[in-house]
Amino acid sequence: MRLLAISALMALMLARVTDASDPNQNWIEIRSDHFTVATNAGEKEGRRVAEQFEQMRSMFHAAFATFRVTWGSRCTSSRRKMKRR
Repeated sequence: MRLLAISALMALMLARVTDASDPNQNWIEIRSDHFTVATNAGEKEGRRVAEQFEQMRSMFHAAFATFRVTWGSRCTSSRRKMKRR
């Protein structure tokens, strides 16, 4: 009986750890002036990516100032698949 109780407790603990490490949880949204970044990598990483997007936008805007830009549809991605909204 004691072995059964210990086994059940260990199974519950393992299920809890597995659930907490699910990469599909804890998504956050980071907004910059021109971009919205959705990430589950944490706020610091999300802000770093948003800043890189802003730097690339600035570079392209400076290099191609006369180009007219037509914004496309929003694009969302996950590690499993990529889809357009």
